[in-house]
Amino acid sequence: MLKQLEASDFVNMTKIALHGFELESLSEMVSEALCLPRRKTRSLAEVVHQKTLGVPLFVVEFLDALLTENLLVHNTATGWGWDVDSIDLKKISSGVAELLACKLEQLPDEVLSAVKILSVLGTHVDRGVLEVVKSYDASDGSKLIPSLYTAQREGLLDIAGPTFTFMHDTIKRAAFDLIPEADRIPLMLRIVACLLPYCTQDEQSDSYLLTTVDIINRIGSQAVSKNLGQSRVFAQLNLEAGKKSANFTTSSDYFEAGITFLQGDYWNDQYELALSLFESAAAANYSTGRHDQVAIHTNKVFAMAKNFEDKFKSHCLYINVLAIGNTEKAMEQIYYLLKSLGEDINPNAINAPMAIVDFSSLKQMLGGARKDVLLQLPPMTDRKKLMSMKLMAMLALYYNQQMTHLSGYISCKMIRMSIQHGHCEDTVFALSVFAGTTMNYLSDTNEASSLAKCAISMSRLYKSEQLIPRIYSRIYGAVLCFTQPMATALPPLLKACRIAFARGNSEQSIFNTTIYVTRSLQSGKKIPVLLDEVKAFALQHVSDGFSVVFRFLHCHSQLTSNYCHLAIRRRINLITWAYCSSF
Repeated sequence: MLKQLEASDFVNMTKIALHGFELESLSEMVSEALCLPRRKTRSLAEVVHQKTLGVPLFVVEFLDALLTENLLVHNTATGWGWDVDSIDLKKISSGVAELLACKLEQLPDEVLSAVKILSVLGTHVDRGVLEVVKSYDASDGSKLIPSLYTAQREGLLDIAGPTFTFMHDTIKRAAFDLIPEADRIPLMLRIVACLLPYCTQDEQSDSYLLTTVDIINRIGSQAVSKNLGQSRVFAQLNLEAGKKSANFTTSSDYFEAGITFLQGDYWNDQYELALSLFESAAAANYSTGRHDQVAIHTNKVFAMAKNFEDKFKSHCLYINVLAIGNTEKAMEQIYYLLKSLGEDINPNAINAPMAIVDFSSLKQMLGGARKDVLLQLPPMTDRKKLMSMKLMAMLALYYNQQMTHLSGYISCKMIRMSIQHGHCEDTVFALSVFAGTTMNYLSDTNEASSLAKCAISMSRLYKSEQLIPRIYSRIYGAVLCFTQPMATALPPLLKACRIAFARGNSEQSIFNTTIYVTRSLQSGKKIPVLLDEVKAFALQHVSDGFSVVFRFLHCHSQLTSNYCHLAIRRRINLITWAYCSSF
């Protein structure tokens, strides 16, 4: 419309350049708005000017946002208050970012070139990375970092310590778009070539690896499909980045990207790399709840892996997914695999009286100080036995949730196998289950407590964090909470919850949380405090089943009488086991 008006002979047009307030004018505006002297509002005006370029519309919007987010607060006694550091961390608006992006083409050539390089490297870039890539074009690179400081003064970047950050993704995208399309991949490959030597050095920061892999994945597998050696390196780097990422979704993305870089007959030429990528992708997708992707990757391993041992991790993952919908089918699959490993177990032939005889026999064998023999066993080395122990541990878990005698029976079999062939991590789990069995079926509290403490001692041999969620809920939540003050069991149960969530295991997360909630209520912990803790867990790891526990607590949070509190205790015990058995 403006162009049409300009071309018209009947309309006189005058262009008026609109600029933002200078700092002094903005300081006066803020001072009058807050009814405070300028010397007091100066710090606020400076950060507002930086975030809005002084444009009145953006100033008003930014101040409204500060009010909404309680970064600008009014107190009837002291007046207006704010925290400049917190406000400084607030992102600029997309409107301001668009204005700043328009300034890019007006920058001096060396400054614009530096900003383009930064846009290739990412939103947040470590100075060490910049030092490595500054000579990407065979120059001495001495102008790169000084040019970025110039861009900072123009409001395009934020530089905090060693980290260079774009003020907004809009600016980063605009800078990258200014790179001619034909030059982008060659430029990114030159930058990757500078970074590659630093990705494999153990003493270097992970920022080199993650920055490199992010660039590699923007390049894409199609661009390097004709270079098998380069494709293999890029696939390997994605595998390493996925292992180091603390976020399961990000890890999954790295593993999936790594798979796309596998070229040619990779199941023969790059067997170990391909197996690791598919196994890792399946595990990461399981942690994020993408079970359809788990099935795709495990089926690929089943079809292409050379032997049963290489397929074993995928079998276990497949069983975990299967158990979410149908525990019985999952257990059938376990028994089938155990038979192929030489452990033929018929659960239908084991009744409760037979199992109790087995419990008593093992309890007598390990009675008193005799259980110390377990701590003196050598580590288990037989691969078939180790796989059998892993499968039986899964069986014991499912039966334990169903509260049947078979859980104790399987744990006994695992302990006897350990005595014969050596101990492993699953021996510790079996001991924790058998401790509960001793208490529940043999009514021997003292021996159960002794077995639980033996399991804790054995767990220290492994220094393995992943054991804690598996055993603490049984040791502290089902045995030691009845032999010592219940409140002392809460810290280790809470630790088990945190580790389970951090590891992304839905089943362990929910089971440990449910046990922790139960024992917390029974020890008299206030429901609002519990709600806050459970909500924090939920924010870390979203799970449909987990929300059952949260909703249950929430709907009872207003109950305060002793009678209602007792009702909560009874009902939470019921929901704990009913809920867990569904897994």
